[in-house]
Amino acid sequence: ATETGGNGLNVGYTIGYGRLSNNASVNWNRLNTEVRNYFTNTSTNPSAQVGMNIPNNSGGFADPNFYNGLPRISINNYQSLSNTTPSQLINQTISFSDFVSWRHKQHNLRFGVDVRRVHADSIGGNNPLGSFAFTGYATSSPQDQLNGDGGRTSGDAFADFLLGLPNSTSIQAGLFKTYLRENVYDWYVLDDWRIKSNLTLNYSLRYEYFGPYSEKNDRLVNLVPSNGPLTYAVVMPGSGNGAGLVHPNHTMYAPRLGFAYRPKNSGWTKDTVVRGGYSIMYNTGQYATFARNLSHQPPFAQTQNNSAYAPTTSNLNPTPTGCTTTQSAYTYTDSSGTHTRPATTANFDLANGFGCAASTYSIQNNWAVDPNYRLGMVQLYNLNLQRTIPLGIVLNIGYNGSKGANLDVVGAPNVTPNGLTTPGIAPFDWEESAAGSHANALVVSAQKRQSRGDRKSVV
Repeated sequence: ATETGGNGLNVGYTIGYGRLSNNASVNWNRLNTEVRNYFTNTSTNPSAQVGMNIPNNSGGFADPNFYNGLPRISINNYQSLSNTTPSQLINQTISFSDFVSWRHKQHNLRFGVDVRRVHADSIGGNNPLGSFAFTGYATSSPQDQLNGDGGRTSGDAFADFLLGLPNSTSIQAGLFKTYLRENVYDWYVLDDWRIKSNLTLNYSLRYEYFGPYSEKNDRLVNLVPSNGPLTYAVVMPGSGNGAGLVHPNHTMYAPRLGFAYRPKNSGWTKDTVVRGGYSIMYNTGQYATFARNLSHQPPFAQTQNNSAYAPTTSNLNPTPTGCTTTQSAYTYTDSSGTHTRPATTANFDLANGFGCAASTYSIQNNWAVDPNYRLGMVQLYNLNLQRTIPLGIVLNIGYNGSKGANLDVVGAPNVTPNGLTTPGIAPFDWEESAAGSHANALVVSAQKRQSRGDRKSVV
């Protein structure tokens, strides 16, 4: 079930005097969205009743039953079983906006400023009820397991489920209510200049500042490169680290330029219009994603990815994962000699599917961001030639281009095909602004103006 409720208040004024006008407003908006399953905030927790130990019921919640429900059960070649993921999100924005408009000769000028304070309070996580994956690996033949084909050429995922032998488990559950805060402000200057009857120039400059989100109780956690015994270290707000753990960007200027020109209406230039434009835009919503991920890391969240230790013939001694499933001893011979895979006993199952990786990983964070991350930027530019030809057909030939910078890249610096580069750190995603893009397009279109209710176009 989903319940949504909100309130809003707007107060403003408008003053006009001749060619000058001023508009100002103060806005307050609050939206509360809560998602529940059948067991949320009740005295019934089916996971506990059937003997499943899901480590998501500790922390600073007012109601410890918020995460009641069954974990997601994924069985290869079968329909998955899951409960609705419970969550609560309260968004509140307080904003002030003011702009002045002035008409002076051929100029239409506008000057403005906006200030916003954003609150985003939430309970939940990406996977707070946990998940179990059964692939058929545990019941596959030893040879197929060593060949990397366990669960594909032999074994049955449903049999693994009946035996309670998962191939992997995961959970990401926030253990505290999160109180995220952000400051945003911008100013802009815009002019619509009608230079001549056949030439209009529109240009503007906008500056934006989007501060990285902070958490009211400093419950954010990141990983940064380190020269210590491990290649990455855990950092939190304070001790020289900013409140949002990402350095803010103070250089987000966004100029825009556009023009429309109608040449002399005779000969080859009859019924012809030339238009062009250039602008810069930023991906300003990325900080919200960062804050949600940083607030759901240990010790303020239960974050685990447990997977069964799976040696293969190409890598008989992979990096230990801390988790094992039931396997019999198996001896085989290849070109390099005779090898024996020792027998193992499962140390995680349906009843106790979490915690086995903790014995291997001193750092269990599963996500981090480059502290020097810069918001993505794209430059857009276009030039179009439009002409009306006989039969009321408008022909347009245009060029559209774009160039992106500081685009998002997500990597896994701690993982290689042969295992982990630093065994003491769990696999994690590392997000950085390290990519670019370049696109060019030629667009040709023809459109017949509406006649007797009929309109046609070709692009």
